[in-house]
Amino acid sequence: MHRSWLRNSKPGDREYDAGVRQFINFAVKNSGGREKLPCPCHKCHSLLHKRVDEILNHLTKFAFDNTYTCWIWHGEKMDETHVGKLKNSLFEEENVVEGDNLEDMLHVAQDKFNDDPSKFERL
Repeated sequence: MHRSWLRNSKPGDREYDAGVRQFINFAVKNSGGREKLPCPCHKCHSLLHKRVDEILNHLTKFAFDNTYTCWIWHGEKMDETHVGKLKNSLFEEENVVEGDNLEDMLHVAQDKFNDDPSKFERL
C-alpha cells in the first residue's frame, strides 16, 4: 500500500487527504466493529481511542504521525519488509538512545484492554 503521503504531504494537501481516507477505510474495515479506534495523529500516537469523526478531526488538526508506517494498531500484520526496515533503520542511526520504551510499554498494556478500550484510557 502506497504511503509516501505520510512524509511528502501535510493536512490540506490533496495527496494527504486521499491518504487519510485510505487509512480510515483500512482501519474501519479491520476494526472488528469497534466504535472507537486508536487515533494515529501526531498528538495521540495511537494511544488514545477515538470515534472515526474525532480521528479525522485530529488528523486535520495535528497531522498523521509520520513514523507510524506499519499500521499494526489498525489491523495490519507486520511482515518481513517492515521488520527488516525497522532493524536497518535502528542500526544506521548513530548514537541511538534506547530511552525507557514507554510508548512500547503503553502499547503492550493497551493490547491487554482491546475488549474494553475505555478501561485502558481510564488507567
